[in-house]
Amino acid sequence: MKYTRKFLSGILLSVTMTGMLFLNSCEEEEDPDPNPTVTVEADAGSALNAGVGEQVMLDGSGSSSSTGSLDYMWEFSSIPSGSSASLSGASAVSATFTPDMEGDYEVQLTVSAEGETDTDMVTVTASQAAASTVEVKDDVDNNTTWTNHVSDPDVPDYHVTESIGINAALTIEPGVLIHVDEDKGLWVNNEGSVSAEGTAGNEVVFTSSNEAGQLYWKGILVKSSDAANVMAHTIVRFAGNSEFNHSGSNYAHAVGVENGRLSLMNTTIEQSAAYGFFHHSGEVGDFSQNHFSGNADYAMRIQASQVGKIDNATTFTNVNNAVNIYESTLEESEETTWVALSSDARYYVSGNINVYSYLEIMAGAIFDFAENMDMKVRSEGVLVADASGGDPIVFTSKEASAQIYWQGLYINSNDNRNVLNNVEVSYAGNSEWSFSGSDYAAAIGIENGRISIMNTTVSNSKDYGIYFHSGSFVEFSGNTFMDNNGQAIALMMEQAGAIDGNTTFSGNGWDGVTIYSSTMTEEATWAALAGDAQYRATGWLYAEAGLTMEPGLNIAFDEDEALIIRSTAYLIASGSSGNEIMFTSSNEAGQIYWAGIWIQSSDARNELNYATVNLAGGNEFNFSGSNYAAAIAGDDDDNPRLTMTNTTIQNSESYAVFWEGGIINAILSAGANNTFTGNGQIPDVVLP
Repeated sequence: MKYTRKFLSGILLSVTMTGMLFLNSCEEEEDPDPNPTVTVEADAGSALNAGVGEQVMLDGSGSSSSTGSLDYMWEFSSIPSGSSASLSGASAVSATFTPDMEGDYEVQLTVSAEGETDTDMVTVTASQAAASTVEVKDDVDNNTTWTNHVSDPDVPDYHVTESIGINAALTIEPGVLIHVDEDKGLWVNNEGSVSAEGTAGNEVVFTSSNEAGQLYWKGILVKSSDAANVMAHTIVRFAGNSEFNHSGSNYAHAVGVENGRLSLMNTTIEQSAAYGFFHHSGEVGDFSQNHFSGNADYAMRIQASQVGKIDNATTFTNVNNAVNIYESTLEESEETTWVALSSDARYYVSGNINVYSYLEIMAGAIFDFAENMDMKVRSEGVLVADASGGDPIVFTSKEASAQIYWQGLYINSNDNRNVLNNVEVSYAGNSEWSFSGSDYAAAIGIENGRISIMNTTVSNSKDYGIYFHSGSFVEFSGNTFMDNNGQAIALMMEQAGAIDGNTTFSGNGWDGVTIYSSTMTEEATWAALAGDAQYRATGWLYAEAGLTMEPGLNIAFDEDEALIIRSTAYLIASGSSGNEIMFTSSNEAGQIYWAGIWIQSSDARNELNYATVNLAGGNEFNFSGSNYAAAIAGDDDDNPRLTMTNTTIQNSESYAVFWEGGIINAILSAGANNTFTGNGQIPDVVLP
């Protein structure tokens, strides 16, 4: 076939144009797309089978993205009814969870990159048949849940074979049974927490892996201050095998707190080889309705600052070894109330307690003190022990039957809220209180204190019942002092007027009220003491204000001691027929003489009526320019004044009355009806 030149030229032109178009088209396809399409693909992994209580790891590493980077989010699509399983690491490539019930757990994985997302689903089938005891030998470093996954109630869900540290949140679900090997323990460290919250009838149980062999595990020590630390409806048994090291001191216990915080509710601690619960430092949170049984040592050992957390619904099978309060302090900001423990369970105070805050003790509380231990209410503190209308509050010795004494109560607080009402204080007074300038042993010591004492019994003190060094009584009534080896009460003249006539005394070293050398600056009335009780003056008594003595009052003076009525004072000692006022010697049987009464006051109220002054005149009064001994004395320089009627002055070692000047009634007249007998000087009476 022949082609013309024109035809061939057309063909060539066409091919050329087509090639150019092809080249142009290729150049356009090689240009980058300014908005590329991002692709992502989720891969949640293959279906899994697991046992209930067995941790499951979900793997999303098969997911992909055209950009090379992905964000992950795992979430349950469905779980078995009643399950409370939760995912850990939900935003990571791999997440974990622990099935807590049989059934299917559908988990969705969502992956995303630059706004594009994709999802995939994986099914985990949990079977009870696959569940078995989980061995625990490593620290808990990630948030973990221990589940009740073993159906046999006698087979543990978890077996702790090594001591472990809990450094993350450990949650223990109801019904979980945990066995712990001999002498292995759990430390809840600063970063960790433990929440063991069972339910009634479905408790969390920690026990020995060999209960039958009575092999004890170490226990639990909470050093974390996390408020999540809770043991509720939990049983802890057969712990306390060996000591925990508590910052310089070592103690064995089932459950302990050191610089941590723990709440205990409806929890049983039993069969510990040592203490049940030990509080070294930190805080007890909620504490209620717990039970302590069969523990070898005290159920609880605790600081004073935390005793107020204990409720009276907590029970103790050994009421004599219930709560041990060791040497500690109630700080100024820690106002607290201590309850009566249930069923007459007793507090044991093994160390001195210092109270710098408000402390209220409820009716029925019983405190046993170790030898020579005490409770001191400091100047900033307040003690309210008011059992009015209830069972008495008891403070006694732990070993009273062996006549081992504690030191006593010391009141150094001037707060008028301090009160002892319906309280029993016994077997105290073992050693001396260090008062300012003097030392005395007493069941109750008061220095710069202010207190009411009512309806209270002080008995079997090794020395004084009460020694009042300084301060004041707000009220004092209806008390009982019995069988104290020393004097029942010793106080200054200023406070003698607070003593009532209904307080009783029996079997004491001195039955009555001892007044040591002191001065009275405010008007007072002294009551006649009940029964045969007497006031006793062991030093010179100086009245600088009015002193009235009730009919029947009996006051005995030690050798050479005296009553001085200063110029600013007056004395009204007016008894009645058959109810005379008696001034006598504290040693009548030995015929030991006291000095007498020296009137230095010109007050017209000075009176002796129906009084007896016996065995006085044993020491001279220093009159101006001369000295004279007499039962009743008045110096003319004082311009004294006295009315004396129906009074007997007898057995004076010297004069009955020596009156140099001032005013005195006709004491020798028949109308005055005075009697002078058996006195050592003749004449009995010297008048100006």
